[in-house]
Amino acid sequence: MEEVQQRYGFSPDDLDPKFGVIEIDPESHLYTILVEESAARRLEPRLRKERSVEGPFANPRIEPFGPPEE
Repeated sequence: MEEVQQRYGFSPDDLDPKFGVIEIDPESHLYTILVEESAARRLEPRLRKERSVEGPFANPRIEPFGPPEE
């Protein structure tokens, strides 16, 4: 987490510590993090320049559909 914060200029409040840094593709050395929307917007200029960052991707809230079952 600390390396990600330093590399991309995030504050501790920008990253979700419960989500952490997750390796999603070991062969390609790809990782994912969960950041606040404002932090993702700050990365947008860097996204256009570098191929080391992809996203942002949506994280929609998951809620029940329909009335509760009894």
